[in-house]
Amino acid sequence: MTATGTAHPPAFWLRDNCPRGACHDPRNGQELFQITDLPEDLAVGASASEGPGT
Repeated sequence: MTATGTAHPPAFWLRDNCPRGACHDPRNGQELFQITDLPEDLAVGASASEGPGT
């Protein structure tokens, strides 16, 4: 939980579910990394809300 009382998904889940084009092969949508390639100390550096209701 953050100081404002909102919860954030775990950093590994966020990284594994990245919707950015740079994270996926444009031809087939396959991820360009393996979750096991991520560092063990992966952490969220900052976050921002976008859109209504967020």
